[in-house]
Amino acid sequence: MPGTPTIAFEPDTSRPAASFDWFRTHSLRTTVQVTPKHRVAVFADIQKNCRCTTGPFTGANAIESERGWDFWPSGVVHGTWTAPLTSHLMLEAGAGWQTANWVNFAEAGVTRDDRSILETSTNFRYGATISLTAPIARTGRSSQRFALSYITGSHVFKAGVTNEQAFNDESRSRNNQVDGLNYDFLNGRPLRLQYQAQPFFQQERQNAEIGVFVQDAWTINRLTLNLGLRFDYLTMGYPSADLPAGPFVPARHVDELKGVPEWSDINPRVGAALDIFGNGRTAVKVSVGRYNQLSRSDMTRRFHPFSSSVNTAFRNWDDRNGNFIPDCDLANFAQNGECGPISNQNFGKFIPSATLFDNSVIKGNRDFLWDVNAEIEHEVMSGLSVNFGYNHNWDGNFTVLENALLGPQSYDEFCITVPTEPRLPNSGKELCGYYDVKPQLFGQAQLRVTNSKEFGKQQRYWDGIWVGANGRLPKGITVGGGLDMGRQVDDRCYTSDIPNQPGDINGANPGGPFCHIETSWANLLDIRIR
Repeated sequence: MPGTPTIAFEPDTSRPAASFDWFRTHSLRTTVQVTPKHRVAVFADIQKNCRCTTGPFTGANAIESERGWDFWPSGVVHGTWTAPLTSHLMLEAGAGWQTANWVNFAEAGVTRDDRSILETSTNFRYGATISLTAPIARTGRSSQRFALSYITGSHVFKAGVTNEQAFNDESRSRNNQVDGLNYDFLNGRPLRLQYQAQPFFQQERQNAEIGVFVQDAWTINRLTLNLGLRFDYLTMGYPSADLPAGPFVPARHVDELKGVPEWSDINPRVGAALDIFGNGRTAVKVSVGRYNQLSRSDMTRRFHPFSSSVNTAFRNWDDRNGNFIPDCDLANFAQNGECGPISNQNFGKFIPSATLFDNSVIKGNRDFLWDVNAEIEHEVMSGLSVNFGYNHNWDGNFTVLENALLGPQSYDEFCITVPTEPRLPNSGKELCGYYDVKPQLFGQAQLRVTNSKEFGKQQRYWDGIWVGANGRLPKGITVGGGLDMGRQVDDRCYTSDIPNQPGDINGANPGGPFCHIETSWANLLDIRIR
C-alpha cells in the first residue's frame, strides 16, 4: 500500500544532503519636505526568501524529513509626518504595516503518500517531515500613532496615543493525507501510532492595543524630574470559521469571539537626576517604572476551540504479524486488533471548553515587570568619569496550566533501581519519587489556566550592580571598561498536578529539584582603547 514503511532507514550515500537558501530584499527610503513646516518620510522593505532545505547537517533527521520555508510575501511599510508648528509646539503622526508568511513545503522527492517515521532508539526521523504549516501560514500587524510635544524653558511635555491591530492565520497538515498518522519505531519495529486531528486551521486577532501616554521632563534648579504615566488596553479574539470533516474529526464550526483576553493596565514611570554640587561633575539618578510584557496571542490560541481541543494523541501498536500495517480499526479509539487504547479519550472531539480559563486570567491585568535603577556618575578629572549603579526588577501575574480532572492524589509513586555500574551515581540503589497516573484515570483531561498564586508563591526577580569608567586622553585616545554582576532567582515550587513536579502554562514539568533556580554571573563589560 502507499506509504508502507521499510523496516529501517537505509541512507543513500550517493545523494549527499546539501543546504540551499536564497534571500531577496527590495527597499526604499524617501523624505519629502512638502512645505517648510510639514515633512513626510516613507520607508519600505519587501522581501522574498526561501529556506529551501533546513537542517541537513544536524543528524537529527534524514533530508527527506526536513522541510522548506517559503517566506513570501514578507516585509514592512512605514510612513511618518512631522510638523513643528511653532518654536514650542510640534505634531507627529505615523502609520505602518508589517506582514510575514512562512508556508512549509516538503523536500524534493517526497510525495503525499510518504509517511514520517521516528526511530525512538536514536530519535532519528525519516520518510517525511513530521508536520507542515501549509497551505496557510501568515501574520500581519498594522500600527498608528500620534503625538504632541510642547517645550518651554523648564518643561519638555509630550502626550500621545498609539494603536495596533494584528492577525495570525496558520494551518497544519501531515504529509500522508490518507489518515495523517505518523509512526514511531523501536529498533526498526512498530511501537506507536501518532495521531493529529486534521484539517487544522487556527486564527487569532489582536483587535486593538491602545496606549495613551503623558510625560514631562521638568527641570527645577539642579534637579530634573522625568514623570510619565501610560494607560494600556489590549483586546484579542478570533473570527468565525468552518472546517470540513477529516479522517478522525467531524466537521467543525466556531463563532466569532472578542475580549479573550481583555486587559487594562496603568503603568507609572518616574525618574530623577540630581546635580549634587551644582558643578555638573557628580550626579545621582534614580528611576522606577512598570512595564507590560509583550502582547502575544498564546492565550487566545488556547481559548480557540480548534486549538484547545485535543489535537494530538498516540496509541501503542503491536505489529504481531510483522507486516508494518496497523491491523485495527483506526477510528475506534478503544483497544482493538493490534492497537492499544488512545492516550487521550477526548482526541478528535470538538470540545469548545477543552481548556478552561479563570476569569482573573482573561480580564484585568496582563503579566508585568517592575524595574528600579539607581546610579551615581562622577567626573574624576577632565575627560575621565566613573559610574556605579544598582538594578532590581521583578515579574508578576504568573499563570499555570493544570489538569482539572487530576491532582496529586491521582498518581502512584514508583521506584527504579539504578544499574550496577561503578561509573554511575547511586549505582545499584533504588531511586523513588517518580509518578505515573493511576490506570483508571489514564487519558482523562480537562485543562485549566489560572493564576499561579492559587497553588503557591511564584516569583522571578533580578538584582545586579555595575561599575564603569570612560575617559578621553590626549591625542584623541579614549579608554573605557566596566564590570557587571548580578543574581537572578526563578522560584516556582508549587504543585498543580503531578506530586513534587511544578508545572507552568506551557505544561512543562521541570521536576522538584529545578523549581527553584538561582543564577549568578559577572561579566567584564568591555575594555577599549582607541
